Amino acid sequence: MDHKNNQLNQKTTYSSTTAMTRKNILYLFCIPALVCLLYYPTLSYDYVYWDDDIYILNNDQIKQSPTLSNILSLFQVTDGPAYKPTMYTLWTFVHYFGGLNAFYYHIVSITFYSINIIAVFFFTRELLRCLYFPFSICASYAAFVIALLFLTHPLHVETVAWVVDLKDLLAGTCYFSAGLFYILYRKKSCIKYYLVSILFFLIGLLSKINVATLPVMLIFLDLMVFNISYKQPKAFLGILPFLGLGSGIMLNSVFFVEPSVASHTVLFKTKFLSSMVLVKDYLELLFFPLPSRLCHGYSNKYIEAMGDPQAIVSVIMLLILVVLSIFYLKKLKIMTIAVFWFLLNLAPTSNIVQIGIMKADRYVYLSSFGWAIFVFFIIFSAAKKISKKRPAINYKLTCNVCFLILALLLSGLSRERMEVWKDDISLWEDGFQKSKAITVLNGLAETYFRHNRVDEAINLYKDKYQATGDIRLYQGLANLLFKVGKEMEGKEVCFEALKLWPDDFGMNFQLGIYYSQKKEFVKAQTFLNTAIKSNSIALGPHVVLAQIHMEKGEIKKAMETYLALIERKPYPDALNNLGVIYMKVGNYKNAISCFTLALQNKQDPSIKLNLEKARQQAGTL
Repeated sequence: MDHKNNQLNQKTTYSSTTAMTRKNILYLFCIPALVCLLYYPTLSYDYVYWDDDIYILNNDQIKQSPTLSNILSLFQVTDGPAYKPTMYTLWTFVHYFGGLNAFYYHIVSITFYSINIIAVFFFTRELLRCLYFPFSICASYAAFVIALLFLTHPLHVETVAWVVDLKDLLAGTCYFSAGLFYILYRKKSCIKYYLVSILFFLIGLLSKINVATLPVMLIFLDLMVFNISYKQPKAFLGILPFLGLGSGIMLNSVFFVEPSVASHTVLFKTKFLSSMVLVKDYLELLFFPLPSRLCHGYSNKYIEAMGDPQAIVSVIMLLILVVLSIFYLKKLKIMTIAVFWFLLNLAPTSNIVQIGIMKADRYVYLSSFGWAIFVFFIIFSAAKKISKKRPAINYKLTCNVCFLILALLLSGLSRERMEVWKDDISLWEDGFQKSKAITVLNGLAETYFRHNRVDEAINLYKDKYQATGDIRLYQGLANLLFKVGKEMEGKEVCFEALKLWPDDFGMNFQLGIYYSQKKEFVKAQTFLNTAIKSNSIALGPHVVLAQIHMEKGEIKKAMETYLALIERKPYPDALNNLGVIYMKVGNYKNAISCFTLALQNKQDPSIKLNLEKARQQAGTL
């Protein structure tokens, strides 16, 4: 009898396991299918000329053959936050097979978004399996719904539809994968999982520096989920490689990036208040992601005083988040983890440390996972409570209906937002209607110029530049007027700006170029020297000034101009130009040295050719 019962139990266990496996396979099949169904329109989208012209269309690095030496050269370039060799490596292969056709770059983005959502599913499932819940819940079901909410959120449209933001997709995939294998390592004490986790973390760091928050998240999971005590030094051994790699990449960024002027002029108190307001803004966008509110170029202002209404509301919202996380600490740990996840991953882009753009949809990409967990368990817990009071209500059916409606609503909003990204005109016109930020106005003007709508571009600036009194509008208008051949008007705008800002770099540099082209070298040198005083590490004015010296036969002064710049910052182009001058005067040894140094930071075919010529000439002596 016992033997028959054992056989029956084994069959039940086997059939239950088989059913779960089938469900997981179904979930895994659904995820890429849903991603393709939602984002297939982006396959027909063109470039939007928002950094994709810099990183793809005009990037010689990705246009080289994907040989081992060329790929390794991508990992040698150190340009701070733009140091994303994994992204460039992928694009090198895409360019090799598909050229500059935007279709192939969109395919890569959709593919990695699918992989990312799959990683979210597995990570969430394993995390939920490690936690205690006061109610019965299927980890696979919960993980799938959370992944679905993450998948369909409209704030992710920028990350998927904008090919340049492949870095966030790569970073997100590695972040969740590293977290998944770390959890498996803690559960099974298998060193293989640990090593795979470190590998994903390293790849993630080489995709985007924001992944450096992972060690803090892993420590939090150790404390909250695995009850690991860090009182003993041995407990730190498991997390040390993560802390070491994360700190190394962050230090690399700090030492190789020139901090912006704004970061020195803004007080910490102002940054702190502004960062709290940004957290509040992101929470609003996560819960109310209407396309009319979403914009690729927000124009946030710094908050100066604690009494500012926005600052007060932000503090209240943050206090509510903290209270909620404490309230759920014992009852439902996953909610505390969700709040911590959201705040931690928003920290690098909250502007406590100065970044170029204060606010962007893509900045909340990783953080939105915390939102997805929070929303799932709020709805699930509410349905459970209602079913207890009213047994006639089926909580499972209620949850499924709620999640389905929410996913469909989010998908519809995503599709609506997606239309904006179909081409450059749609994107920049949408941004200008919502934001009025100077960077967006400049982008729209450049877009009109690119599409031969020159008068519209000029009128954009003329309507705004005198009224706002912003030097960037003067610069944009002057630059545009010079481009379309209206040099006298451009010159007038420059002089008008110099009355207000006599030491402005852009205006002085623009006039320096203008007078150098007119062969009025004395005037040109005056403006170029002023520009260099304003920005001593700017490449442009040094190059123009050196060219003037060369035209005047002042070779020694041209060399001194480049040497002064290289001493401050060794630009590859400056080294290359200096090498060319050395070749002209027959100093091939110094020329070879310059070209070699230039190639260490920029694998440019023209520099390689110059190096070969210098070596050939040196060999004939």
